Amino acid sequence: MILAIAPVAIAGATKSAVNLEAEALLKSGWWGDSSIIATNISAHCQWPGILCNDAGSVAEILLPGYEIQDDLTNFSFSSFPNLGRLDLSRNGLYGAIPHQIGALSKLTHLTLSNNFIKGIIPHSIANLTNLVTLDLSYNSLFGFIPSILGQLSNLEFLDLNNNHFSGVIPRTLSNLTKLSWLYIHGNPGIRGDLPEKIGNLKSLLELDLSYSGFSGSIPPTLGQLSNLYSLDLSTNHFSGTIPPTLFNLTNLSRLDIHWNPAIGGFLSEEVRNLKSLVELDFSGLNLSGALPSSLCGLTKLLMDNKHGDIFRIWNYDGNMAYDDIIKATNDFEVSYCIGTGGYGSVYRAQLPSGKVVALKKLHRLEGENPNFDKSFRNEADMLSKIRHRNILVLVNLIKGIASALSYLHHDCDPPIIHRDVSSNNILLNSQLEATLSDFGTARILELDSSNQTVTAGTFGYMAPELAYTMAVTEKSDVYSFGVVVLETLFGEHPRDFLSSFSSQPNEPTMLKDLLDARLPPPTNPLVVRSVVLATALALDCVNANPKCRPTMQQVVNRFEVGRREPTRPLHTIAVNQHVSPPVLSLPDQTCADGTSSLSTIK
Repeated sequence: MILAIAPVAIAGATKSAVNLEAEALLKSGWWGDSSIIATNISAHCQWPGILCNDAGSVAEILLPGYEIQDDLTNFSFSSFPNLGRLDLSRNGLYGAIPHQIGALSKLTHLTLSNNFIKGIIPHSIANLTNLVTLDLSYNSLFGFIPSILGQLSNLEFLDLNNNHFSGVIPRTLSNLTKLSWLYIHGNPGIRGDLPEKIGNLKSLLELDLSYSGFSGSIPPTLGQLSNLYSLDLSTNHFSGTIPPTLFNLTNLSRLDIHWNPAIGGFLSEEVRNLKSLVELDFSGLNLSGALPSSLCGLTKLLMDNKHGDIFRIWNYDGNMAYDDIIKATNDFEVSYCIGTGGYGSVYRAQLPSGKVVALKKLHRLEGENPNFDKSFRNEADMLSKIRHRNILVLVNLIKGIASALSYLHHDCDPPIIHRDVSSNNILLNSQLEATLSDFGTARILELDSSNQTVTAGTFGYMAPELAYTMAVTEKSDVYSFGVVVLETLFGEHPRDFLSSFSSQPNEPTMLKDLLDARLPPPTNPLVVRSVVLATALALDCVNANPKCRPTMQQVVNRFEVGRREPTRPLHTIAVNQHVSPPVLSLPDQTCADGTSSLSTIK
């Protein structure tokens, strides 16, 4: 009797577990209309992004770019005991990573990159001892990088880049002896020395620690990473000299240490050992003496250069690069032109190396004018000194441009004013990712001077105070940003709106009537909240009084805080001025003439 019943009992238990998984998927709300999905709950293995094992249990959930736009609190992690892969990248996820994620004991691949996730990495992640891939990049995670990551002994890929981590790198990371790819770049809150024990990571193939706040000497133990083929330590605060042990890394094809001004001394002749080197960047260091003649022996090197390393702007063989550009654009054929500015045109070019770049070509008259040539070289110099993911590759148009400008104003030393923020200088690719371009008029902000300058910028985007003063400040960029945001939301330049708005400040206008009429009005509460927040911030930015405009840093912070605020349906929201109290305007903006804001019509 017992033997006869046992298989039935086991089958029943398996069926019950599968039903729990299906119900958990349904309750998450990620698969659209639940009333439709519910009628087919037994076929959950056929839902988008779901892969099941032979027993019908969920083994993989792969939903990159599925536009979930939710937090993770509605997802029952404990309901998926057999889940091996979870990819929720590029989904607009927000909120924190729940502690319950530690229940996924069989998980091998976890990807939550390119979202808006905040908070700390939960300590329960140490339970995921089978993890091979952990990708939390391009989020807003903060706090220390937890030392418990060192317990994930099977980890081969760890990507924490472009977050807000602070503190030092935990020494426990040196326990990850299987790690092949380690990316921690773009975390300017990170401080301190690089642990000496990093040399224990003998399996490392790529190590990127750029655009962070590391200081102290480059540890000589890096020379023990014999399998390394890419090392990027650029834009940090390393000091001392380049350790000769780095030249033991004979498999290196890329070595970038640029923009570490406290690194000095001579460049050793031992650089000759890097026979595999294709890209090398030592710019922005304080090296002394002549370059070693052994560099001539690096034949692969000679960031290949015949095709022109255009990302280093001037340091290439101009004739060879020009030949490649002529071929890539079919002699600057108009079909390759993606934009035209005041003194040049921008072309899309794919170089022989496979890189796709935006190429600026000066008009003939401007190219022969030394003033325009100086402006062009100024742009090139600016781009070679500042790099930020939201300047070179923006993943969200409005928030991205805000972050880029905040970086220029608050993270560059000295600060930089763009002076020509306009829709003409924002390039979009096929994925609607944007590039803030045209630094020909950019200016370094001298904090102890009046910053007198000639007028620069694009008509319709220039701040009104520039009509009566030549003193340029970062608030001029803020105004231009506000105009670009309104233009993005309205689908056209807001000149008529701004004119009527300033002349009739107390007469409300419904927000829904201002949005781009070619698009259906948003109904998703998350989208409405984003539109309302962006409009409120834009109106604060175009305030006629520059002192009443927010800083770009405040705008970026407001984007983060505003996603948690409730909002009403779109048809109840009006745009006006002098609302008391203001709705969704910046909390620290107190101006005598009032600030532009949004109000709710009951």
